[in-house]
Amino acid sequence: MRCILCYEPGSICLKAAALTYVAFSLFSLVNMWRWIRLVRR
Repeated sequence: MRCILCYEPGSICLKAAALTYVAFSLFSLVNMWRWIRLVRR
């Protein structure tokens, strides 16, 4: 059985891109906070 998403080729790419973007933005935010904490010491 195929998943419903397989019938729309674009939706998978969009979801993957969105997930990657969200993960990257979260990672950069955490990195920024870490640097700020290091500099403030």
